[in-house]
Amino acid sequence: MDAIRAAALRVLLKCCAKDLERILKCNAAPEEHLGLPLSVIALANQEPELAQALYARPLEVIALLDDATLQAQSEIKNVIERRYEDGRQDLSGSAEGAGAAPLLNVYDNVHVRLVGLPSSLDPRVGPLRPPLSRVGCAQLHQLLSVTGTIVRGSPVRMWESKQVYECTRCKGRFGLKCSIESGGAVDVPENCPIQRSQPCTGSKFKKVPDISIYSGYQEIRLQAATACLGLGEPPASLTVVLQDELADSVKPGQGVEVVGVLVPRWLSTTPGQRCELELVLIANNITAWNRGRGRGRPDVEHPGLQGPASMPPFLPDPWGSTANPPGGLQVTPEVVALFEDFWQAHADKPLLGRNKILAGVCPGVAGLLPVKLAVLLVLIGGVARRSEGGTHIRGELHLLLVGDPGTGKSQIMKWSCQASPGRAVLTTGRGSSGAGLTVSAVREGNSWALEAGALVLADGGLCCIDEFDGIRPTERAVIHEAMEQQTVHVAKAGLVTSLSTRTAIIGAINPRPGTTITCSRPLTEITGMEGPLLSRFDLVLLLADPRHPDWDKLVAGHVLARRSIIGASERAAVLKADAMQPSALPAPPDLKATLPNSLLSDDGLVGAGLWSSASVDTPHAANPRPVGQGQMSIAQRVAAQLSGHVQGFASAALKPLQDQSSEGVEHANMDPEGVTFSSSSGDARSAWTLEVIRAYILWVRGRMPPVMTPEAERVLVAYYGAMRRAEERIAARSTIRALESLIRISQAHARLVRSNRVLLRDAVVAVVLVDTSQQLLHIPGGDNVTCARFPSDPDQELLMHQRVVLTALGLTSLLPAPPPMLPAPFD
Repeated sequence: MDAIRAAALRVLLKCCAKDLERILKCNAAPEEHLGLPLSVIALANQEPELAQALYARPLEVIALLDDATLQAQSEIKNVIERRYEDGRQDLSGSAEGAGAAPLLNVYDNVHVRLVGLPSSLDPRVGPLRPPLSRVGCAQLHQLLSVTGTIVRGSPVRMWESKQVYECTRCKGRFGLKCSIESGGAVDVPENCPIQRSQPCTGSKFKKVPDISIYSGYQEIRLQAATACLGLGEPPASLTVVLQDELADSVKPGQGVEVVGVLVPRWLSTTPGQRCELELVLIANNITAWNRGRGRGRPDVEHPGLQGPASMPPFLPDPWGSTANPPGGLQVTPEVVALFEDFWQAHADKPLLGRNKILAGVCPGVAGLLPVKLAVLLVLIGGVARRSEGGTHIRGELHLLLVGDPGTGKSQIMKWSCQASPGRAVLTTGRGSSGAGLTVSAVREGNSWALEAGALVLADGGLCCIDEFDGIRPTERAVIHEAMEQQTVHVAKAGLVTSLSTRTAIIGAINPRPGTTITCSRPLTEITGMEGPLLSRFDLVLLLADPRHPDWDKLVAGHVLARRSIIGASERAAVLKADAMQPSALPAPPDLKATLPNSLLSDDGLVGAGLWSSASVDTPHAANPRPVGQGQMSIAQRVAAQLSGHVQGFASAALKPLQDQSSEGVEHANMDPEGVTFSSSSGDARSAWTLEVIRAYILWVRGRMPPVMTPEAERVLVAYYGAMRRAEERIAARSTIRALESLIRISQAHARLVRSNRVLLRDAVVAVVLVDTSQQLLHIPGGDNVTCARFPSDPDQELLMHQRVVLTALGLTSLLPAPPPMLPAPFD
């Protein structure tokens, strides 16, 4: 034990000297609790035996580290004082003299907070980084690192962390630390522990009143993130105990990573009653992820500290600048290079490249091109900013889908939750109250605790609310502040606080019974929603069931192309095969961009492991053939990079891109919905898969925000003026919020097409999307959102929309000059 104490002191002096000096100079209150960050990797490099003891007996070693902070502060203080004394002697003969020594205070309540655990730096699931659903008795008394979302937080309570006892024989006093495992009880020794020249034989002790040390603690409920759950798996939860300065450092709705020790806690020790135990995690450190839609590395909140200055420079950044929180998708430089090459290949036709990305947005739904574009813009988002008066202006987009039953609203929202790189919550308005959407107060024993609702849990991500009209009218006003100001102020049961709701919202509702969806009717009449709530949605799209034979035939062909109808006798043999029937839709050839040579393997081949499971059950996958450089699209190359760089073979999803001259494989096509398929294998898939789109969203979010150009500003202001001057204008859709919505939509579209500036095309796209529900400019095809399909030449269609919009707004001066006419030939 003495060797471990000496090793703990040496580690603190070597790895935490700067942080200890900062604590000595912080001028905090003497009774304040302070955190001292210590890198576990640095500890293992300096003292391997201490690191082994830390993982074998974590609670005991952490207590020794806390005790060693007092002696370490004294030694650092002596070093600083000697340094200033030597400097004063060296400068005694100079005219300036030496500066005054700083005020140094030694604090008793300094706690070591472990950072940089090897299990925390590895995003994979392991024994010391288990998911919450697997935390159990096997991890008792082990140092763990778990992640999740805080769904409940109790108020900060006080408890006796240390009691002082007096021996009735020798009158000596000694302190005993209380244990949370036993509910705050202490283990009183059998004999007097005071060491004297003549040992005391006393065995009776009495507690000294008014000398006990009290500390604050808080209990939070940690729930597994929805993105980490399997299909139909309920979210697991775990109680976490925060002590001292960690208490009240996080709020419900935040995503956190907790480093602590799992211990059992007795719930009932009453004689004659059944003993009950629960597993709790005694937190040693808690890290809150940066908000802003899941970007950035986490921040450790230590009172009086600015972060671990002792972190060694060789430690890798486990999250990166544009990555998701731990366990999420990582955007590597190789993937970024592929995205850059994709847009270089589509520099002349940016909207064609955009539509290739849109082809992977909910591919199971036919048509709905404006809806798929709007959903992708919601996931990307605009640019948040602060006004001159300090008011926060949100950058998240809110989308409302108003459609007849069976138009694909629910499928769109489910796909959006899966594609969201950050947190995503899917709920329904009929099963949620106003408190369930924001925050509720629940009773815990003799006190109250706050429990986060759907919008708070989705902070920094996406919240999809199906059947939005199911929210009772008396409770709809509760979410007004959460949607626009992105905060929720709570004053319930004596708890007064504010929680953040920086989330994008996608809502879906059916029209009122007996109401036909048409642009000629006011939105308040179609939806039955009040104007203040409608004005908070940036986009409102009307999805009417066309009931046209041609459209019904096209939708039926699209469904059959993705899911064939197989007889009962044949279903067992091909249960896992998908889309075995060739598509009946016409398909123009797909344009493939060239690939960078630096990312090819030595033999010029490439493979993908993302669809490795599909290659087992798909025809023609038994004899895979290599894929050449010019025969694979960049989107599929990104998927190969994300899947783990599997080299030398191609899976079934890459079959359409194999050598077209080989036997049994025909020319690869892409249908109007952007789905690539092979007529021989019938595999209907988009090159832009869900994982590729998630990686792309993370990448564009991490880029510099686009700058608005004067041409785009003129278009947006002119359309806003047209909305205000319209005779039959919708009051709820023509407020100043409408202009802010146009700005956010144009910024999101500029991000989508990887542009550093909001150009004229981005403003025109924003106007076209907003005008679909108002029809102020009468853009051709704008009143039929459901049947909108992928055009053969989207860039040419944009020029047509640009001409219509600028002409209707009186901005013909912004139209591009026509090409010069050739002179007539001489006879």
